[in-house]
Amino acid sequence: MKLPRLFKSISGSLILKLIGLVSSFLISVLLARTLGPEKFGVYSYVFAIITILTIPTNNGFPNMIVRYTSMYSIKSKHALLKGLYSFSNTTSLLISLSLMFIAVLINAFTSNNLYMYIGFSMIPILALCAVRSAILNGLERVIFSQIPDKIINPTVFILLYSIYYIISDSDEISLAMTFSLKLLALIISFIFGTIFLFKLLPKKLINLKSEFEKKKWIKTAIPMLLVGGMMFLNNRLDLLLIGLLKSMYEVGVYQVVTRGAEVIVFGLSALNIVFSPKFSKYFTLNDSVSLQNAFTTSARIIFCISFPIATLFIFWGEDILVSIYGSDYAGGGTAIAILSVGQLINSMFGAVGQLLIMTGYEKLNAKVIGFALLCNLILNVLLIPHLGINGAALATSLSMIIWNFILAYLVYKKLNVYPTIFKGKSFRN
Repeated sequence: MKLPRLFKSISGSLILKLIGLVSSFLISVLLARTLGPEKFGVYSYVFAIITILTIPTNNGFPNMIVRYTSMYSIKSKHALLKGLYSFSNTTSLLISLSLMFIAVLINAFTSNNLYMYIGFSMIPILALCAVRSAILNGLERVIFSQIPDKIINPTVFILLYSIYYIISDSDEISLAMTFSLKLLALIISFIFGTIFLFKLLPKKLINLKSEFEKKKWIKTAIPMLLVGGMMFLNNRLDLLLIGLLKSMYEVGVYQVVTRGAEVIVFGLSALNIVFSPKFSKYFTLNDSVSLQNAFTTSARIIFCISFPIATLFIFWGEDILVSIYGSDYAGGGTAIAILSVGQLINSMFGAVGQLLIMTGYEKLNAKVIGFALLCNLILNVLLIPHLGINGAALATSLSMIIWNFILAYLVYKKLNVYPTIFKGKSFRN
């Protein structure tokens, strides 16, 4: 019996996300053990800065592309579809090159570190990768949208790093070499992703003349940019503030802790990719029953995945960290338990934020995330000096719970969708 298309998308996305998660986990173990907590902290801190610089391109355009791809495909507006892809690629490239240039100048007049120059060169490539992935996701090519980033990139990096470590005479790998190998892996995955894109784009777009709705796209992308940017800052603000208020050693330990806690909600990000086009589609068709059932199905799957993982980290977090990363990271046991509670509550609400974005309420979503970011900032500044990484974990978890409660209320009021795993029937496509 042929499996339903939705089940294939869900299972494929979860498998790819799990593979990506395992690869990311292996990379964190590899770097944490070979670099040590302090150098791993520097690496994590610099990479957080790089990711912040990709916020303007990686958090506004992707969701906008997915949303309008679904709308234009339903209405057969293929010329606008081609224009959307052209505009997104060109604008993302220009913005990312500008940010890279500014970052390079700042580094030249401040620390002048070689590894930062290498890291900053990733910015435009990461921007184009995000656009490519969003285009394929919007076309419901969910599996191919993730293969370059979730499989090829980490696998190539692990192989390159391991080979260099084995053949190198030194027991330590420099940060410059680490970032160089990271850049090479990114370039290889970008090439494969570009091949996938050209193979899977609808053939009917080739000979069409592009049409544009630039003002409309920008107007939509800006709130999505604010939401994505603030959500990232919410997720990385604690790490940045630990670096400013404490030490790089504690940054290294906390990075390991956050990697563990992120495992809990891997189902949320995997299901967002699958269901985002569905949310947009059923909202466009004014099909409230299918919208409710799609949301309920995604929420149920997310919670079922998150609960057992969170339970392990809450009760045996310290033992897990020591057995995997070594005794240098034992101090993260309490922090990972606190973050696990926060992430478990986060998973219970399902994809409330993504639902608002895909149904035209991105401005409301931005306001809520902005409020949560402010709460997170205040709590981190108050708690980190006294409680260290445990204070950072507590601040992040509390702000996460606050924004989920508010977003759940808005989903119910604006869309009449019940943000609960108990409302709605199983969704099939």
